[in-house]
Formats: sequence, structure tokens, C-alpha cells
Amino acid sequence: SLGRIDDPVARELLPRRTRFVVGRRAAGLFWKGTAAVDKLAWIADRTRFIDSQVEEFIRETGGDGTARRQIVLIGAGYDTRALRFAGSDIDFYEVDLPEIIATKTRMVDRFLEGDPAPAGRCGIISYLPLDLNEVVTKEADLVGLLRAEGLRDDLPTMVVSEAVLFYLIPGAVQKIVTDLFGINADRYCITDNLAKVGVAPGPPIPSPREKCEAWLKENGKEMTAHESIWNGAIHFVGAK
Repeated sequence: SLGRIDDPVARELLPRRTRFVVGRRAAGLFWKGTAAVDKLAWIADRTRFIDSQVEEFIRETGGDGTARRQIVLIGAGYDTRALRFAGSDIDFYEVDLPEIIATKTRMVDRFLEGDPAPAGRCGIISYLPLDLNEVVTKEADLVGLLRAEGLRDDLPTMVVSEAVLFYLIPGAVQKIVTDLFGINADRYCITDNLAKVGVAPGPPIPSPREKCEAWLKENGKEMTAHESIWNGAIHFVGAK
């Protein structure tokens, strides 16, 4: 309601009795100009960056609504992209903790029940409940589990990892990144702290962008977009 993020779906996912918290009146009375909102401005920037990368992927892979595509959301949380981009023939695969997925599916089911235009929703949404640390602690096969949910090797694919790597153990981060790079998706978008894959914040030379570009090159990827904050503590990365 402060105009920082264009997301017509997020409010509708909330229970009706709590929607006033993010309404225009509450925004003006309680949130506008506060230090808390200013400190969280980077989240709005992150959202815009990811959305811009998704839009580029759609344009590159046939944005006329006739080409089937798929997007994997790692650490999907309560992200609304599967609903906001639902009219683009995109199948979404959302990965997060089992308790998050359980709540998310209830919220989405409730939203879809009241959806005024269900015919415009072309893609499917599949959910993979998984503690991502289990790729190390239990040898879970993330890519194999995604394929079991329907992920195909013959469709244009984008992988989005949003603010999740920071919370994982180093071995899990390294394995997840290696495995996801291994599927050779058409587009990658990573918005996170990358210290656990060797892109650490620090001295201004080399720059955060140069460090990130070198890491991608080592993994056979080309950087297409980059922003960073806090001297490289957080990177917004587009790659292919």
C-alpha cells in the first residue's frame, strides 16, 4: 500500500480480518516514513529485480502465451509469482520447508476458490516440501525430486533462488548450486548472500560484480545482470 511493490495478489492471500494491516489507511498511519520500512527497502528492490528477470525469460522463450515453460522457485516461501505470472503458460515448481508449503498451499487454494478469472490461469503449480539441508544430511536428490514432480528436461527453464542460501549449511549450498547449474536452465536468478560458494564480501577490489562474474564463469555461466548491496554481502544476479 506504500507503492513500493506492485503485487495485487499478496493482500488477497491474507485472512480477511488481517488485511487492514497492509491497507492504504494503515500504511499512511503506521508505516509511511518509518525506519522499519526504510530498512526493508532492499526487499522491494529484490522483488523488482527478480520480476524483471522473469519477464526477460518470458520474452526470450516466446512471450505470446503459446510456449510452455517452467520456473523453479527455491525457497519460495509466500512468494506470489506463480499467481501473478499464471497467464503465461508457465509451470511453477515451488520448494520450501514442509511447514511453509503446507501453509502456502492452503493460502493459494483459498485464493483460487475466489479467483474471478480462473480460465486465464494456464500453468500448474507444483509444491516440493523439503528441508534443503537434507541434500547433505539425508542425501536428498533435489533435481530428482523436482523431476518426480513433473519438471521436464525439454522445456525452457528458469531457476530462481530467493534469499534462502544464507540459512543453509555450507555443504548444502554448494551441492544445490552445483546440481541446479547442472540442469543448464535457460535463465538463473539468485538473490542472496553468496559467501558459502566463495563470493565473499570484502575489499572493494575486485568489486562485488567482478567476484560474482568470476564465480559464474568458473561454473560455465554468463552474468546478464547484477546488483549488490552492503559491499557485496547480498547479490542480485541474473545469469544464463
